[in-house]
Amino acid sequence: MKIFQGIRNPDEIEPLVKAGASEFYTGFTGREFSLTNHYEPCYGIESGQQLKSALERAHALDAKLFVAVNNTFYGDSEIQQCRDSFSRLMDMGVDGFILASLPLLLEARNLKLNCEICLSTLQPVFNTEAYEFFLDLGIQRIVFPEHVSAGEVERILRDPRIKTEAFFHLSHDCTNIEAFCLFHHQDYKYLTLKPSNRFDHCRTKPHMEAAPGDDVAQSIVDGYEYKDRFKINHFGNLYDFHRLGLDYLKMGNRPLHLEHKLLMLDVASKALAILERETLSRVEFLAQAEALMREVLAQQGYGELDTMYEEMYKWYYK
Repeated sequence: MKIFQGIRNPDEIEPLVKAGASEFYTGFTGREFSLTNHYEPCYGIESGQQLKSALERAHALDAKLFVAVNNTFYGDSEIQQCRDSFSRLMDMGVDGFILASLPLLLEARNLKLNCEICLSTLQPVFNTEAYEFFLDLGIQRIVFPEHVSAGEVERILRDPRIKTEAFFHLSHDCTNIEAFCLFHHQDYKYLTLKPSNRFDHCRTKPHMEAAPGDDVAQSIVDGYEYKDRFKINHFGNLYDFHRLGLDYLKMGNRPLHLEHKLLMLDVASKALAILERETLSRVEFLAQAEALMREVLAQQGYGELDTMYEEMYKWYYK
């Protein structure tokens, strides 16, 4: 399994490669190419010269660089601009595009671009019919929606026609994008979320109530503690996806400061190393991975995961 890392500028590439990243993705916000994506302008490379530099640095380190063009809707004039930009970016050496819009996917197929086309998680695939539809459009890679489990997409994971990606965020109590999402999964159908809660960050804990007499739901609600068979966290997802042959672990932290990207990448790459060298049960791996995370946090001066998040958001919102 390789690590697919988001970047904001070319200077991040070399330290991230040294930390374990194999491929990169970014948005583009400069005027040379009209390539709007779903992130804010500060989340991407800002000029054609920067993009050229990023490509040169990545290729010198035998790494690839993808450009996200993944708004879900584009007008006719925007599609024409994207069509022109695709050809120019191919000439620059871009290795692939991350797309969500159906018209853009059709344009990419018609242009017969000599690069990898990755289906964005913003165009989610929840069943095999949708998967076959997009496969017919020529995609070579797919990012799984963040609230499906490895077991639910096992057929796609084992399909040799496609490369697969899944996100890794490092958080442990995400309520709206984790596998077995509280908003989607049947095991949580009796739980209610308090409307006044604000889900500004994925680690926010909701107020939940279980239906009277529902012991399963109540066991989850009490203290917001998960029992073993409901163990839900990204290390668990990593174990499951690795076992079923995931190709790329996607680090969903493109907007963050390099320091925090390196910390998360350090945890992810070391956790992967454990999986590659040892045959462990899921419970054994979770114990080792969580101990690893605490060790890395302590080395970087963070006593707890929450301390890291506090520092991260101070930087992010300053």
